[in-house]
Amino acid sequence: MEIVVSHQLTDLDGLAAMFAAAKIYPEARPVFVGRLHQMVKDFMALYRDEINVLYVEDIDLNQVTRVIICDTSELDRLGPLEDNINWDEVEVIVYDHHPHDELTWADRDKSQKVGSATTILIQEIMSAAIKIDAVEATLFALGIYADTGNFAHLNTTAADLEAAAYLLKNGAKIKVINQFLQQKLDNDQKEALSQFLPSRQDLNYNGVKFSLFTGKLNKYVRGLNKVVSRIKELYHLPTVFLLAEAEDQIDLIGRSSDEAVNIGRICDRFGGGGHPGAGAARLNPPLKDAETKLKSVLKTELSPRQIVSSIMSAPVRTLSPETTIAEAEKALDRYGHNGLIVVEDKEGKPILEEDIVGVFSRRDLDKVKGHDLMHAPVKGYMSRDVVTINADASIQDAQEEMVHYNIGRLPVIDDGKMVGIITRTDLLDAYYDDESPQHYQHTYGSSMVEIEARKTDLTGQFNNLTAKLKELFKLCSSLSASMDSRLFIVGGMVRDFVLDIENKDLDLVIEGQVEPFLASLAKELDVDYQYNDRFQTGSLNYYDYTLDLAQARSEYYPTPGSLPEVESAGILEDLFRRDFTVNAMAIALFPEEFGYLYDYFNGYQDIKNETVRALHRFSFLDDPTRIIRGIKLSLSLDFNFEEETENLMQEALNRGEFTGLSLNRVLRELKDLFYRFHDNSELPGVLKKLPVVKLLDFSFEFTEKTCRDWKRLEESLAYLDSKDYNIKEWEVKLVLLLRNLPGGIRSKINLTNKEEQLLNFINRLPENTENIFAFEEPVELAEELDKLEPEELALIHCFKEDSYHRSRLEFYLNELRNIEIEIDGNDLIDLGLKPGPEIREILAKVRKRRYQGRIKDRESQLELARKLIKEYQK
Repeated sequence: MEIVVSHQLTDLDGLAAMFAAAKIYPEARPVFVGRLHQMVKDFMALYRDEINVLYVEDIDLNQVTRVIICDTSELDRLGPLEDNINWDEVEVIVYDHHPHDELTWADRDKSQKVGSATTILIQEIMSAAIKIDAVEATLFALGIYADTGNFAHLNTTAADLEAAAYLLKNGAKIKVINQFLQQKLDNDQKEALSQFLPSRQDLNYNGVKFSLFTGKLNKYVRGLNKVVSRIKELYHLPTVFLLAEAEDQIDLIGRSSDEAVNIGRICDRFGGGGHPGAGAARLNPPLKDAETKLKSVLKTELSPRQIVSSIMSAPVRTLSPETTIAEAEKALDRYGHNGLIVVEDKEGKPILEEDIVGVFSRRDLDKVKGHDLMHAPVKGYMSRDVVTINADASIQDAQEEMVHYNIGRLPVIDDGKMVGIITRTDLLDAYYDDESPQHYQHTYGSSMVEIEARKTDLTGQFNNLTAKLKELFKLCSSLSASMDSRLFIVGGMVRDFVLDIENKDLDLVIEGQVEPFLASLAKELDVDYQYNDRFQTGSLNYYDYTLDLAQARSEYYPTPGSLPEVESAGILEDLFRRDFTVNAMAIALFPEEFGYLYDYFNGYQDIKNETVRALHRFSFLDDPTRIIRGIKLSLSLDFNFEEETENLMQEALNRGEFTGLSLNRVLRELKDLFYRFHDNSELPGVLKKLPVVKLLDFSFEFTEKTCRDWKRLEESLAYLDSKDYNIKEWEVKLVLLLRNLPGGIRSKINLTNKEEQLLNFINRLPENTENIFAFEEPVELAEELDKLEPEELALIHCFKEDSYHRSRLEFYLNELRNIEIEIDGNDLIDLGLKPGPEIREILAKVRKRRYQGRIKDRESQLELARKLIKEYQK
């Protein structure tokens, strides 16, 4: 026999979940194991003929083979079943939405963190396409509406709403739901309400505000939960507790819409239960002792209210009173702020509260912008009435201050010193577990993208990955769950994943600690790992994959071109600091959203449109090397630059503010560009539009002459390639563009010896070639040209187009270069010559005659050697 049960004092969610389970397990019979909630009694009174349910005394517990438990995971809440079922011999399946530890006694635990147990079962009904009628749909919806407080309780999830929508489509009657959930108070309940209201106590523990109502009733009143809900609505209270004594027992009932309060956990301390938004328990008289016990529990169970210091931003970016309005505007744009604090200059000393003299906001800026006042100091136009807040104040206090004074930011004071700032954005982020994307719209001054929370399910594409990679990602997902951290794939791997291109460089970002995760992963994979504590980054190798892990972070650039300063952050800020939309996506690896693409900036659509788009207008001023990376991205994917992105690149190059830029960093990027794309036919045109070589801080333009030289060099390289020369073509082309690089710049960058040699050669090309081609004898010409690198021969062929030099070089390449003698020093020793410098001299003379065409085969070369040896011996 199979049975479906819920807890003692079965409520509407327990009842609905039982009958939803019976739809999934048709052989199972719903069974009540104890008392029923009044609303369940009322429902059964009307629908008893429609709903067939047994009581525990109606069945033989020895015949039970399977137990499906709904809306609880505690055996001691199952009444007589706890002691009268052999749990080792029956199959147990649990559907609960209350948090609980691992159930070692259950065969399958299908619990989820949702607002209603019924929701979990409706998800299965939806997935299996099980048909339900209007009465069933109404019952199921009633359970969900009841346990989520009409979707107002804090434990409500999207899954609850989706389940309710499904039930409404299948005939659930809102009118019936309202009849049960919005019943009027009866006379006894009204009298109880009037008795409780005068007893109100408004309390504050750990910064959490709540109200307590107590009272003795002449008789037991059913449905006091309705009274509590009515009190909460009447006074708009976030949290209400009621202690009602009647007939030698005290009922504790709680309701809350405050995430700092978990009613179910509090009631559990008294042997009752519930969920975060609602719960009940029963205490023993006297009332005064029960009140004392409740207050004692609340002092330990109420989560400490978030205080201002926990969400403030630091350090505070400030202005001096003498800062010009034009400079203030640049600062507002660069940091993406709507206002900056104005303080007296302290020359590196801590800023005291009395040093704060004003706030200059965009609102102030807009007022003066049209009056030719951009040169004026901010002190004449800032707001002087600055409202501050203490670091240990609650965020609710901060909210009240902002609303009261209609301001958007509060300097945070601790022990008389300014230690941070709290803004509207900080408040909103504190109220939402997920980041609110729109808050970051102007983080970097002026966004070029509309920030929106877009998520796409890409789990199907994971089937295309190798077995090793799928195994690695599965392990990463499990570890992220065990460490309660969100883990993402980011960067080029995500872009290539969308494009179905293999990429063995895995960049991961974690919203948590890097080293513990990396150490655990390395241990599971039995590999070594590297970790950098300063930068919170690490890496390991797994077969032929390289995995790099970093902490999610935000950044800002103190000066254009300088290295950024970084701070830990969430995934949105981490992605927003990147260069282009197609590189600013992430794929979740944590279990709840495994395989989902996070695409705040619509990079997925830009990939479809084959477009390279920057994220914000200051991107290339902050880091001009992003222009080189953009070119590499465009050429590798054959994507086009979005028009405004290309214009901003050109503007950044024309402004030429590269003083804070690392020249060696630029050189590394340029070398990589030429190494990968030197033979791409699009590169010259791109360099003409975007002359990134000038990032080395010298006046460079890709002129028409440069274009002609480039084409001639390509022809020369092709010619030497046909002669079986192995030439680093990318190096020659880069040197071609660097030939006018000033000596002062050359001394600052890390050129290789070969690159220095090529630059010296091309800059002294006329002198070098005149010396080389002054030798008329073929052997002497060959000896000189043999000394040159293949890249130097290419430069001569490119720039010496006159018939004399070109013909002499090609004579060497076609005739002389391939001429070899067929004897060596060992042959001369066999002919009687003693080892010594004479061997080299005799071979040189043989080679000279060979170049002159006077001797050809080995025998003639040996004969000449004999004669020369005799002359030396005489």
